[in-house]
Amino acid sequence: MDAADTIMNECTNLKLIGLMSIGKVGDLEGFELMYKLKINICEKYDLNKDEFQLSIGTSADYEDAIKLGGATEVRVGTQIFGKRSDKPINTSSEEDEERDKLKEKEDAKEDSE
Repeated sequence: MDAADTIMNECTNLKLIGLMSIGKVGDLEGFELMYKLKINICEKYDLNKDEFQLSIGTSADYEDAIKLGGATEVRVGTQIFGKRSDKPINTSSEEDEERDKLKEKEDAKEDSE
């Protein structure tokens, strides 16, 4: 609740309109806790519970998130786009470095001819 308190009391240019949480798939207790947190925040700051958003649940457990946690938004990307690749994204630019080295070798070869 500390973050909500900070937003409501110190961040005058922000409007708290909801909560978002990504927990373990099927964490039913987590859904219920998020719903209780939503209710507590709405009561403490006199916010409309029906308008306050609660984004919990994924393709794997969205039905439980709606039933048990009162989710108003769910993330269902896997159902729409399919499972993500297990292959890690190349963030080190190793491919770029290799390409640059090859280009340098080609340039050096052309210069020596």
